Amino acid sequence: MGCITGIVAKSFLIAFNVVVAVAALIVLTLASIVQSTLEGYGHDIPQDAHDVCIGLISASTFIICLGALGVVVSCCCGNKLFLYTYFVLGVILVVITLVFAGMGATDLKNEEYTTYIRTQMENDTKNYNFVAPGDYEASIDKIYTENQCCGVDYFSTSYPTGKLPAGCCKDTIDVQGTICKGTAESGKIYTQGCWEKFTDDVIDMAAATVNFAIFFGVLLFALLTSTCLCVKCTDAMPI
Repeated sequence: MGCITGIVAKSFLIAFNVVVAVAALIVLTLASIVQSTLEGYGHDIPQDAHDVCIGLISASTFIICLGALGVVVSCCCGNKLFLYTYFVLGVILVVITLVFAGMGATDLKNEEYTTYIRTQMENDTKNYNFVAPGDYEASIDKIYTENQCCGVDYFSTSYPTGKLPAGCCKDTIDVQGTICKGTAESGKIYTQGCWEKFTDDVIDMAAATVNFAIFFGVLLFALLTSTCLCVKCTDAMPI
């Protein structure tokens, strides 16, 4: 009976480790996509947003490795000392994952956070120097080009004089010096504002990433608890 119990316990732990590794891969993918998108908005995004993504990417990467280790240990080793070590490492990673997920959830619900990003975008339109462009203007052009947007809410409300930064042009052939000579009528400029683009590209994806990371942290803790119980209550994993 003990042998059967041990086989069931090992099979359960192997399957659970695989599920957790897959969940970690999903978190890694989502966080990587969000991080890549945030990088496209350059200086408009505060550093703590990048820190959350980097933290989730790092934690999920280690958890994938932990899941692989759990499969190997459960399948081939069966040594309680190794499993307890695995449990301790897992608890540490659970804490790290939930901390960064909590930070992300706090940022998403914090109006000051979104206000900061919008204010940065507004400053980009106000402070763009058409006469003597430098690195700051180049970074704004890069944001517009990479995200295919112009201004904050709409290109014409952000630049009411009609003078548009080079990054608002879809093709460099329509750029003269630092000014985009394309028009909305010709379809040669980006008309969508970057704030609308940002909310479409990032907010929902970031919320999904944070929510799944929280669920994932709970799932991992359930795995660790199950591991501890299986090690303690079965006789198929002797020291």
